[in-house]
Amino acid sequence: MKKILLTIDPLTCPGCASEMESMILEKEGIEFGKVFHQLGKVLCRYDEEKIDSDTVEHWIQQIDTKVR
Repeated sequence: MKKILLTIDPLTCPGCASEMESMILEKEGIEFGKVFHQLGKVLCRYDEEKIDSDTVEHWIQQIDTKVR
């Protein structure tokens, strides 16, 4: 398992962060996902045999969140 910590634009809504977490966890290869909405951080643990960090970043961007 690998971990990735991404910086995103901070979210003002805890509900939006929870929804984002649910969307992340639905993806194949993601074992853990946590959105720290006020800090603007997303922490994911993923199976590097199934996906890579670029794929995780791409998925976050598809949720309409800019990854910095």
